[in-house]
Amino acid sequence: MIRPTVIAATAVLVLAPAAYAGTGASYLLHHQRPSGGIAEAGTRKANVSLTEWAAMGLRAAGRSPGKARRPGGRTMTTYLAHHAKS
Repeated sequence: MIRPTVIAATAVLVLAPAAYAGTGASYLLHHQRPSGGIAEAGTRKANVSLTEWAAMGLRAAGRSPGKARRPGGRTMTTYLAHHAKS
């Protein structure tokens, strides 16, 4: 009885992150501005810190931050390179 439960729980844990990662990536890309940066919900101005976190989240979800862009916009990596301090 315990073995089927453990197998089922393991299957849920293995499959769940992929489902949530797709949803999370979509959420992040929805908040991407034409500049390539990510803005907080309810704002229009992109933020370097949020963009860095979003890039790490996309990478963890198997997406490339260097390819993520809105139509006609820039990528996150372009935005971060532009705002890098010398």
